[in-house]
Amino acid sequence: MEVPELHFYFLKSSGASIDTRTILPGQIFFALQGEHFDGHQFVDDALKKGSSRVVVQKDKIYPKNKKIVQVDNVLECLQQLAKYHRVYCDTMLIAITGSNGKTTTKELIHSILGTKYQVLATSGNLNNHIGVPLTLLQLTSEIEIGVIEMGASAIGEIEFLCRLAKPNFGYITNFGRAHLEGFKSISGVIKGKQELYEYLTKNNQSVLFNLDDPIQSEYACKVKNYLSFGSVNKTSNWTFNYLANPRTFKISIQNNGFTYRTNLYGSYNFSNVGAGIAVGLTFDISPKMIQIGLEKYHSRNNRSQQVNLNGIELILDAYNANPDSMHQALNFFLKIDQKNSGVILGDMLELGKYQDLEHKVIIEVCRKSDLKFIFLVGEIFYNQKVVDPRIKTFRSLDDLKDALKQIMKLHDIRHILIKGSRKLALERVLEGFPTNDLD
Repeated sequence: MEVPELHFYFLKSSGASIDTRTILPGQIFFALQGEHFDGHQFVDDALKKGSSRVVVQKDKIYPKNKKIVQVDNVLECLQQLAKYHRVYCDTMLIAITGSNGKTTTKELIHSILGTKYQVLATSGNLNNHIGVPLTLLQLTSEIEIGVIEMGASAIGEIEFLCRLAKPNFGYITNFGRAHLEGFKSISGVIKGKQELYEYLTKNNQSVLFNLDDPIQSEYACKVKNYLSFGSVNKTSNWTFNYLANPRTFKISIQNNGFTYRTNLYGSYNFSNVGAGIAVGLTFDISPKMIQIGLEKYHSRNNRSQQVNLNGIELILDAYNANPDSMHQALNFFLKIDQKNSGVILGDMLELGKYQDLEHKVIIEVCRKSDLKFIFLVGEIFYNQKVVDPRIKTFRSLDDLKDALKQIMKLHDIRHILIKGSRKLALERVLEGFPTNDLD
């Protein structure tokens, strides 16, 4: 079946699904295959649950059924259908990528634009070669703006996602030491992320730069027309004055006499908020309505999330971690009263040959602080040689449980930072605490 014909059936369906556990009646099921799963095992489930069509590989044998569509490659079919649908809808699309902060920036932009427009944004972290197509297939005639998050771990992936999504506007949050195993080096990260800017400039679309970032500032010199913001006036469209108060964990931004206040923690969120404000102003949203959009957004899903536990303020930043985001989180956290604070840090993954060096640097930052306790979790941290009575290393969270109980007996502890890579799921640290004590 050709893509235009499948799109005809898609328009009559209730959407697309790759998971029979959550599939809805009338959706088209795509039987994707991966290293540890095969959607073809659930074709019968999809049909029983009312799937309008089921897309499978041609080399699979099924009884004759008009609902079963056989294609050469299910994933490519999903991607091409999404590309076709995106052109069909012709919606204004904003693409967001970067090493750190892209999900927070996406959510801020979504909240701000949502005060005036019907907006679709990437759900959760569906930002790869599967998630982006699924997001594009959620576009409808009612959606005025789409905000698409794009993730990558190797050169060429952002370019591929751009060819699918065809964005009209784009922003890169930063270029950090993330996914070095795939990108090989920081220069590889820069090259891979800049594929978004290259696509936009080549296709005469709009670009937003943060001129405080020297890499973006340098790239801006190569582009004739662009929008920009920054904390210093480098002929930028918007000049922001960033304000931070570590004691209250709040940040604010001033622009043209108007002060924008947020619920976000950490000075490393300044550029994320600045980008959100800049996008709002670009799309003719008033400062007052931008402020409303900022106030609506509360950090959740383990991203700089504040949790109160028996009077102790926990900063739960356990969604992910790389050297840059770890340094940013630590540097801001250490501006608090260090002697009444502690950290629980997990391994930073996908660093390749840099992993030992980067973990040793983090340990040294902690060692030079006045933190009350320093708990390090994961095989990489565990294998580092550490000589400091405050520093304890643990292979896993299970090994950490008894030590956590001791923390709660330290009455002078006021603040705890929890941060690590997603695989460690450090939010599980909270499971050992009484739930009725959590806000």
